[in-house]
Amino acid sequence: MIKNNITRFLCIIGIGVIVILASNLLLRQCGFNVSKSLSPNNEYSVSYNSFANVLLVLNKNGQKIYSIAAYEPINALWSSDSRYLILEYKIYDGWIENMILEPRADDTLSCQPLLLPGGINPSKAQLRVIEFVDDRSVLVELATELESGKQVVGWYIYDIESRSAGEIHFVE
Repeated sequence: MIKNNITRFLCIIGIGVIVILASNLLLRQCGFNVSKSLSPNNEYSVSYNSFANVLLVLNKNGQKIYSIAAYEPINALWSSDSRYLILEYKIYDGWIENMILEPRADDTLSCQPLLLPGGINPSKAQLRVIEFVDDRSVLVELATELESGKQVVGWYIYDIESRSAGEIHFVE
């Protein structure tokens, strides 16, 4: 008798877990992303609608203040003071784009691309933002092909306010 009750209980728990997993999958397939990236000051969030392939930046009331077409989100990094947001996303064929956003109190924002150091061919470069070094600078990983045809990987510091890229440090 006790064995049957335990078996029934475990079956009910198992069915409950399956229902929860299926509902999360259904929500994701319908374009509702369960996870969000919340800014440190809790004023903004980033969400991804997989049905429409759109990244959204929302204010604290859930109103859209920015959207961008994206095949797949990779990362949303906030500066510790919530002044800057780096969005990293795939657009096609695995190509990664990076956008720097600066949300403002009036629910507008400024956008700027992440710039490359001089001498790097943009059509042959892939960038990944690793982390904020401080509230205005980010550490960027760079993979590119040099004019000689050699594939190289390196890193540099990018200053958002001055829009300047530091010296590239290549990894041998």
